[in-house]
Amino acid sequence: MKKLFVLFAAATLFVGVQACKSTEQPAEEVVEATEEVVEDAAAVVDSAAAVVDSAAAVVTETVAK
Repeated sequence: MKKLFVLFAAATLFVGVQACKSTEQPAEEVVEATEEVVEDAAAVVDSAAAVVDSAAAVVTETVAK
């Protein structure tokens, strides 16, 4: 759960920093940057899901013993 929290905090911080940047960019570049942020966030969510799955497996094994 600690790893999940750290991953969520990192993703939140990354998205927040990207949102706060106040550079003037053409609309096309903004769309591309937004797509990259969404893809990165999706990757973080996938990693977090893997961590939760592995933690659930450990708990299941521990309870089964």
